[in-house]
Amino acid sequence: MSALQTAIEVQCPPRYVTQYRMAIRKSPRTLPEPDVSIIRRGAFDLNKIFYLPEDVVLAVEVITPESEERDREDKPVLYAAMGIPAFWLVEQGEGCVPIVHEHQLVEDGYRLISTHAGRLTTDIPFPIDIPLTAPPN
Repeated sequence: MSALQTAIEVQCPPRYVTQYRMAIRKSPRTLPEPDVSIIRRGAFDLNKIFYLPEDVVLAVEVITPESEERDREDKPVLYAAMGIPAFWLVEQGEGCVPIVHEHQLVEDGYRLISTHAGRLTTDIPFPIDIPLTAPPN
């Protein structure tokens, strides 16, 4: 997760900021925390404890055994309802190599637009090119 965030940060244009496990406030009682998110720089503030959905352009969830059901079923529905334009679901593939499922918001929820194995290349929310390799031992 930290390697993915770092790789995104290196390629992130100045108009955006990456965040690690920062809450997004849908309502006073609903504040999901994506593993990684990209927010608009104008919304960035070190003193914030959450961001508003309109501040977020990408939410990333990394599946773990404890979070699999929530990450696959609950969070995409929640993020789509919040209007977050892009969503990535990252899971461990063969040999611990990550696989990234890239989704884009359409009228009724997220639509899978690409599954990346070996290399993640996308233009959403900005041009990103990241080799997907197993973490070092």
